[in-house]
This record gives sequence, C-alpha cells and structure tokens, in this order.
Amino acid sequence: MGVRCEQIRAAISARLDGESTAAEAELVRAHVSGCGECAGFEARAEVLHRRIRVTPAPQMSDMTDRVVAAVAGDATGRQRLWRQWQLTRVALAAVAVGQLLLAAPVLLFGHDEQAPTHIAHEIGSFGFAIAIGLLLAAYRPRLAAGMLPIVGIIAGLLLLTAGSDLALGRTQLADETPHLLDVAGFLLLWRLAKVTGGPVGDESGWASAPGVEPVPPASPATPPLRRTAGL
Repeated sequence: MGVRCEQIRAAISARLDGESTAAEAELVRAHVSGCGECAGFEARAEVLHRRIRVTPAPQMSDMTDRVVAAVAGDATGRQRLWRQWQLTRVALAAVAVGQLLLAAPVLLFGHDEQAPTHIAHEIGSFGFAIAIGLLLAAYRPRLAAGMLPIVGIIAGLLLLTAGSDLALGRTQLADETPHLLDVAGFLLLWRLAKVTGGPVGDESGWASAPGVEPVPPASPATPPLRRTAGL
C-alpha cells in the first residue's frame, strides 16, 4: 500500500466522521473507483461505522435515589459538624472568661496568696495573656492549632507542679483547682483544631468535613491523537 492509499484511507475515516470537505470526498471517489483495496477498506469501514452507530446503549441503573441520599447525608454531617464547631467555640470562650476573672485581680492588685507583688503581677500577666489567646482562638478558630503546643505544655506543667505540691503538703486542693481551666482550654483547643481542620481552613475557621479529599491538581493536557489509516 503506497502513500497515496494511506492518505485516501485517512480521508475515508474523516468522511465517515463528518470531517472531510467536498473536494476530499471527490478525490476519494475517484481513487476507490480504480483501487480495489481501498474500495474494500471503504466498504468495511462503512459497515463498521453503521454497526457502531446503531448499537443500542447499555442499560444503566437509576442512581437518582442513591445520589439524593448521599447528598442528604453529606448535608446532615456538615450540619452536625457545624453545631459541634459552635458549641466548642462557646465553651472555649467561657473558659477564657473564667481565666480573665481569675487573672485580672492578680494583675491589677498584685495579690496571689503568699507571692510578692512583682511575682503576682507576672503571674497575673501570664494568666491574662493565656485567657486573651483563648478568646482569640474562639473568635478565629484557625488559630487553635498554633496555640495547642503552648497551652498543652502550660497545662501539663501546672498539673505536674500541682500534683507534687499537693503530695508534699505545700498547697491545698482548692488552691489548685483553677488550673483545671488551663486543662479545659487545651482540650477545647484540640477539639476546635480537629473540627476546623487547623490552620489550613478559611478565614472563618471552617473547613470540609472529615473524609473529604482535596481536589488533585489538574494533569497536563493529553496531546491530541493522530488519525491513522486503520479503524
């Protein structure tokens, strides 16, 4: 088969796909009238083309109910997650307010049990700063993940020192119960960071529900296929 026949067969395929011009169709007719191989190719191509076009479409099951149920389930899950998000924010704000009420007198008046005034002011400043940080995380939950290590270390060290001082009789349980606010603040920060997706969430602190995979980047465009003489 020569180059001329290859071109004619490509033109035959183009004509069957509705992509040839009148001039190309005329060239095909002129060629196949004197070329038995190309005439046979054209006949087989027309039969195959007709068979493909009239083949019935495969029976597809009705997925409407399943799709609607999946959408409804997703909406319900997001609503549940949103309620948890709001309740966690409110609880964290309440813990922050409790911290402020405890730290403000120490900061302003410099009185904290037997501590000197300067030490009391520092303790009050420390507690006040933690409370403000918790309030900011409740207002903008995307900050929660960044605060987790700091508040977690603080809560852990306070529990450690409180436990040792209680064991040695240096303090009373009632004096150490305010540290439970730090523990509660850490747990609420952890929960808020988990629900909102941490620092990758949007400005409002909301993110996709757990289990939703990010959309992968688009792959490079597939190069166009070249038409061949065969079918």
